[in-house]
Formats: sequence, C-alpha cells, structure tokens
Amino acid sequence: MKRRRKRRSGEVNCTCGAYPFVHRMMGGDCNGAAFIREVFEMQMYGACRDCHFRTEDFQCEVLEGQDATTQCPELQEHIRYHGIKLYGMAKPRRSS
Repeated sequence: MKRRRKRRSGEVNCTCGAYPFVHRMMGGDCNGAAFIREVFEMQMYGACRDCHFRTEDFQCEVLEGQDATTQCPELQEHIRYHGIKLYGMAKPRRSS
C-alpha cells in the first residue's frame, strides 16, 4: 500500500492538465495557467477587463507566455486569499 505524504498547510488542490491526477496547485509542472485561463474566460468583462496584462485586442499577455503566470493579479489574489504557500518556487537571490 502506497503511503500518502502528509498534507501541508497552505496547499490547494488543482485538476489542470499538468498531471493526470489531482495535485498541489503551483507545484512542479502546474504553473497556474489553467486557473488563469478559466478566470480569463469567465471574466471577459470582469477583473480582466482592467488588467494591465491585457492587450489592445483583449488577449492576455500571461496566457500568451509573455509574462510569468505568477504575475497575474487574479492568481496573486487567489494565492493570498487561500494562503497558498509556493513550495519549490525559486526564491530571490540575496544581494551580496
């Protein structure tokens, strides 16, 4: 029997296509793009309307790969609201 690892505080499950199973949001290959795509499609005239990543022809620069998914204001708000901890994300270098 395979043992499951202990759940960490701040984890949110995700069902995007990065893995064929339910996995930790923002972990490994899951970069939040599925969440951003869903929000973008649901909120065509909502929060995405005034987003600074929106192009003139109403495309999302984050979804087009021009900016990192972690820069999306809606994803940042989702991370803050749920208290998601970004385990395994690269930490900024210390200045020497």
